[in-house]
Amino acid sequence: MNLSLDLLRRSSTIVCLTAIALVLSACGGGGAGSDNGSGKTAATIGTTVQLDSLDPLSSTGGSYTYQQLVHEPLIGFDPETLSQDDSGLAVKYGFREGDPLKFDITLREGVTFSDGEAVDAEAVKASLLRYVAKGSLYGLKGIVGSVDVASPTELTINLTREFAPLPERLSLDGGLIVAPATIKEFPDADALTKAVGAGPYVLEQNRPGVSATFAPNPKYWNKKDGAKLKKLTVQYFADSAAMMNALRTDQIDGATYVPSSDVAGFKGKDDLTVYNRQSVGLDFVYLNWDKPALKDPRVREALSYALDRKTLNDVMTDGYGTPAAQVVPSDSPFYVDDVTTFDHDPAKAEQLLSEAGVKDKVNLDCVWYAGTGWERLLPVVIDQLSKVGVTLKARQLSVAEAIPAYFKPDGADCLLGGTSGTFGVYGALAQNSDSTSFFTAASSDSGVDSALAAFETAYTPEARNAASKGYYEAMLTAAPMILVDNRAKIAVMDKGLKGYAHSPLSSLVLRHLSW
Repeated sequence: MNLSLDLLRRSSTIVCLTAIALVLSACGGGGAGSDNGSGKTAATIGTTVQLDSLDPLSSTGGSYTYQQLVHEPLIGFDPETLSQDDSGLAVKYGFREGDPLKFDITLREGVTFSDGEAVDAEAVKASLLRYVAKGSLYGLKGIVGSVDVASPTELTINLTREFAPLPERLSLDGGLIVAPATIKEFPDADALTKAVGAGPYVLEQNRPGVSATFAPNPKYWNKKDGAKLKKLTVQYFADSAAMMNALRTDQIDGATYVPSSDVAGFKGKDDLTVYNRQSVGLDFVYLNWDKPALKDPRVREALSYALDRKTLNDVMTDGYGTPAAQVVPSDSPFYVDDVTTFDHDPAKAEQLLSEAGVKDKVNLDCVWYAGTGWERLLPVVIDQLSKVGVTLKARQLSVAEAIPAYFKPDGADCLLGGTSGTFGVYGALAQNSDSTSFFTAASSDSGVDSALAAFETAYTPEARNAASKGYYEAMLTAAPMILVDNRAKIAVMDKGLKGYAHSPLSSLVLRHLSW
């Protein structure tokens, strides 16, 4: 496994597919602009995730917020539900009848990139093959074999194997189409802020560590749903406290990735809207099942039964998240109603440890790093595990130290961490399989990979449900990780801002904002 810190930049959260909007208010008025009303043409949104790159080649969860402003997806999607539609570059697409290894696409006519070059089949082919060769995270590498161009608006993707989740990949990071000029100048390297796309905005100014400002793309094809703001600024804050203070003092028009502990401070105020969605961004304990203490799956199962997730969720998210019974929340299309999950059952945990031949305590050496919230969870987890005879010792390291300390052959037994789940519904499940998880330190197969493979031929809702059930049954018996909670995704916006989509993606969908 590659121990590069790039692993940490792969965010993956699917959030559940229902948004809860609580209308609250704040003293003062419309943040960075004047009072809520007509005539406002600019907005400033606060975030704790800064711009790394506009190039999807090295896509990260945080950067997707910025990338989807300047790039258009090949396959459009509803940001509220993530269901695919015809709002992207493709007006028609699908697997060829009788040949699921061919995916046919018809492009929208007359679309250009922001530099004026045509978005035609050759340009789309070049962008896709760049991802295949260089590897966009959870993208197309190993799935797409070649691309055939039939006309300026028609192309066919030839797959190396059946892969039913392809439309999802082509609507998210794997389908953001970059201009030929970008590929020519940066064939192998990350174009960073020089990446050119066909989205509704263009980058006007980037101040690293401060802010990124975007202006409308005058060549954007969809005049009706294009940029509604003359200036959209995403302002970076090193910590959430500074961001929330900026919102309270009207320096910004909205705040994102808001800590659950800050929501109460906005009660009784009526010109802000607070958005909350349950997330497939997970807090978890990932286990190295190659380690002696964790080789027996019954020991790993016992750890999950020992934890009271309701209490842990209250501690971690102040009740805004949900206890994690599955990788995705209960209203995700990949949630399974009739599958057994790890409920809080200390007696069963003790029974499993006894059946596994544990005669004394189980001693676990774990690592964690700051910024994951585990400083809140850790004391409670240690206490709950101790009640079934498990001693967990956790070392706080820097990010640069923690990952190698877990992955090296003589490394820690477990990693305390979390993911934010940017890369779609299937990606939320894939990031927790044996070979594709960012956090798999073991070299052996726990049994989850084979279960995940069933999704590759699941073309109908019924088939996806069956695949999901098989996946969770494998997770139950293999127990490669301890699910703790599905994170809450919280944003606070000026009530006058329209078009904010509190998307199931962990990243932000700001392209439709207006006053």
